[in-house]
Amino acid sequence: MVLFLDEKMIPADDYSKEPKKFYEAFEIALHNTGLEVIKLPYHVYDNTGNYLANGDDSNILQME
Repeated sequence: MVLFLDEKMIPADDYSKEPKKFYEAFEIALHNTGLEVIKLPYHVYDNTGNYLANGDDSNILQME
């Protein structure tokens, strides 16, 4: 799922602390879109389980 902020801009989590192979593939995929990417903080590393989303700032609620 992708949220477009305008015709050429999207937000994306900053996965720079994730495993290098994943991060590099993610960055290449984003780059290949030609879109401008706004990086959002992603600090989930202190969570005690994968059911928690603390530090994941890409949760979005859009209203009229």
